[in-house]
Amino acid sequence: MTTITTTTADGIDLAVKLTKYGPNRPGPAPIETDALYGREGYLFTVPADFPADVPPAEDATDWQVTVYRSFGGWEVRDVDGFKKVWATGHTRRSAVRSAVAEIARIRRRNAANRVQQAAAAAPAPAQAEADDITGSYEWAFEDAQRAREAMMKAGLAMIGMAVREQYPDATDITVRTKGLALAAVHQGTETVWTEPQDGAFDKLAFDANGYLTDTLTFVRTDEEILGDFGWEEEGRGTGVFTVALPGTPRAATTRPIAGALELLGAVGVLSAVRAAVELLGSYGDPYDQLSSAQVGQVTKLAGLFADYDGDLDGPLRLVGGLGVRGALRTAVELYDTVGDPDGALTAEQVDQLGQLDAMFAAEENGDEAAAA
Repeated sequence: MTTITTTTADGIDLAVKLTKYGPNRPGPAPIETDALYGREGYLFTVPADFPADVPPAEDATDWQVTVYRSFGGWEVRDVDGFKKVWATGHTRRSAVRSAVAEIARIRRRNAANRVQQAAAAAPAPAQAEADDITGSYEWAFEDAQRAREAMMKAGLAMIGMAVREQYPDATDITVRTKGLALAAVHQGTETVWTEPQDGAFDKLAFDANGYLTDTLTFVRTDEEILGDFGWEEEGRGTGVFTVALPGTPRAATTRPIAGALELLGAVGVLSAVRAAVELLGSYGDPYDQLSSAQVGQVTKLAGLFADYDGDLDGPLRLVGGLGVRGALRTAVELYDTVGDPDGALTAEQVDQLGQLDAMFAAEENGDEAAAA
């Protein structure tokens, strides 16, 4: 059994325990009899009380879900319900992460709908209960406002995730509320994407517009409400709004490792980060030369690499650009003092650490010269 921890765009964690199934380890009956599922894959459970910030439905049960290879990638489909595909991804982790985020979004939306339906179905109380009515109204209003805020935060985060899959340095988006459509993507002052005008299929528009419809249908498209959330209308009554995407664009995230990226490329930097994990795991820190921050960064990365076949975005999301730079320094410092007597590193990794050592030395000499 393998355990991976997924974190949705709005910060909800779920530890996913993957149990392998296949020809020699049969899965549940639907998997064995339905051609929709892969013959080999992994089962995991989404608890009935996930996500923890919304109350589950009275008839809620744990969901059994499977992730399996499909068309060169990975696909996630539930086993107990409607056999719905919840997400796809290039890696198993990314597919599971997207599916967990989508399940959380749907369950939040359903919980908010239950609150509204319960309020609508409540019988009109007698006049003697006027004080209770006032209190209940105020409570319901505050609860609805919190639900709108949560929905807006989560929805914008999901839109940002879809946008930055194609445009990692995107900073803002423009939205048409009349039609609930993504109109443009901006990177600072530059517009890097506009909605297709010929009706042709566009994956970014398809993904983003789905989240926009769910979010703005629930939150409402009133200009005052959107203004409260930081959306700026281009002209009164136009229904065209621009809003900043949450989180940090990739350009800002990667600034601390710009030199390493130029020197080794993203694949080389990822390989050197793995070298830090391998060196610390194999030899420890016998001379106590590392700071607690360096050890903490590499320990986090070791947990990621235990089940990871993705690119540099994973480490960047986990520890940030400064954390990745710290891991590179850790690898160089450990190799300088401890070496690699057991051959934990590849020849390519040793060469990468040599180049990074020279780069760090040049940076330090430059700083000293500037200070002189």
